[in-house]
Amino acid sequence: MQQVEVLPAGHALVPGPGPSPRVAATVPAAASASHALLLAAVGRATIEAVAARESWPCGFVDTGLFQVLSIWIDGTPLLELTTPELLPSYVRTFGAVGLRTLDAELRAVETHLARAA
Repeated sequence: MQQVEVLPAGHALVPGPGPSPRVAATVPAAASASHALLLAAVGRATIEAVAARESWPCGFVDTGLFQVLSIWIDGTPLLELTTPELLPSYVRTFGAVGLRTLDAELRAVETHLARAA
């Protein structure tokens, strides 16, 4: 079983004592330097409904190479979710075959963006 634990804003996992983490009250962060990409077992509509219910900013992002749903949990951190419908484009880009051509794909996107500016 895989699970992701999201603590309420103002709480964080901190070390110890010993090897186990503990939950401590913290000052909520204004921003986060990290994010995670997760495969959701549900579709886009369900993810968007949960985000709306929780008042979390959520949006569909099309990078030109793959698509994800970006969700900001309580404003930070960023979770990027791929769904069973969106996963094929991600695998085409970052799977074994896609990685061989990724550099050329990224250069093409950069060129397109430079021309559009």
